[in-house]
Amino acid sequence: MKHPAALLMVVCMGCATVQAAVPPPMVAESRRPELREMPQSPRDEALPEGIPTNPGEAAVDPIEAGEASPRSGILISEARAARDALFRVRYTELRRTYEADRQVWTAHRSLYEEQIRRDREALEEAQPDWWERHDGTVVGVVAFLAGAALTVGLAAAIDKTVGP
Repeated sequence: MKHPAALLMVVCMGCATVQAAVPPPMVAESRRPELREMPQSPRDEALPEGIPTNPGEAAVDPIEAGEASPRSGILISEARAARDALFRVRYTELRRTYEADRQVWTAHRSLYEEQIRRDREALEEAQPDWWERHDGTVVGVVAFLAGAALTVGLAAAIDKTVGP
């Protein structure tokens, strides 16, 4: 043989495998909410400048009708009102982050279930069918019957030709 390397190359090409198709990601790489920092806790966050802070920052006093106003209700300090506003703002931010996380995990779940479905189909295709499971038995029975028929046929043919 003149070119054993060419023969080796042709033989190795028969062993090459096909690259499996990778499904495209369902969530854009730029949207990664799991990497974003969580918002600061409104309890620990500093209040904006100009809001007085005092020991009674969390002061909430009930007022009855006729004392300070014609209506009853609650009287809250400016610091408490600012802190409550921070809670409302942070809740909105946290809710948006939660919704983004749900979108990401829904996409991951969808990819996961699609991969499981494809794997299940591949396993079902790899299972042997009826013929592959029983081919040896069928061939053995047919060979036995053919051998028996051939033996009986030969014995009858010899009997007729030789005679009694």
